Amino acid sequence: MDKLISQIFGFSRVLREQIHSGETSKDIENCSFLHIKTLDFIADKKQPSMKEVAENLHIASPTATSIINRLVKNGDLLRINDPTDRRIVRLKITVEGKKRLLSGIKKVKINMKKVLNILTLSEQTELEKILEKIIKNHNSEADKITKK
Repeated sequence: MDKLISQIFGFSRVLREQIHSGETSKDIENCSFLHIKTLDFIADKKQPSMKEVAENLHIASPTATSIINRLVKNGDLLRINDPTDRRIVRLKITVEGKKRLLSGIKKVKINMKKVLNILTLSEQTELEKILEKIIKNHNSEADKITKK
């Protein structure tokens, strides 16, 4: 099991490196993997609060604020006051943010394919089944915790 865990850490490093390969510093600043995950969550959630973004990304609120500030500055997000509670600020993805999200997802997929292309079709299918099993188990455990 220790070797498997070590391999998973190594694989995540390879993915991160491949996702950022060939990028200029401007690309990384404007569309890092964390920015893509943030934009994706906000697009999917429909105007979440800053707190919800931080919780979803499993990061501290000040870190989330820093990411959000950059995305707002780039024109990818808008801050919107909550109509029922003035203390809450909601986030909305802009048209430009949607474009950047789609472009970022496309770039990540291309780079991930480069990593996974060394696997045969049957190995890819087996890996897909394994990952699906892990994710399904995680989601059912998370649902149990949420329902308590």
